[in-house]
Amino acid sequence: MAKVRGTSNAPLVLGIVGGVLGLPAAICSGVCAAAVDMGEDSGLTEFYLYGTAIISIALIVLACFTKKSPMLAGILMLLCTACGVILFAVTMNLLGIIAMVVTLIGGILSLVQKKEAVQ
Repeated sequence: MAKVRGTSNAPLVLGIVGGVLGLPAAICSGVCAAAVDMGEDSGLTEFYLYGTAIISIALIVLACFTKKSPMLAGILMLLCTACGVILFAVTMNLLGIIAMVVTLIGGILSLVQKKEAVQ
């Protein structure tokens, strides 16, 4: 059975751009959570900061695999994007939501792109 790989660079580019935009948005989410936390040590700041940063980094890594394994990378990108949308929406972070929309498009394109068989 021949291996399949993606032919389009669009999911790669969109995933990386969305992930890179998500990194400064992660800092903003941490700051917004700190404002809501108001000095209490409930862990909200760290949760939103680290959670959104990990998702953004994961999206960059997954975007690099969209050429080699487009189906798996696309599914994982969509899952990470769903988690990112929830975290960024709670903190009302517009840049983060824009970043997740970009990666959503990249994940969908990774799933529906033309694929070629590799020997």
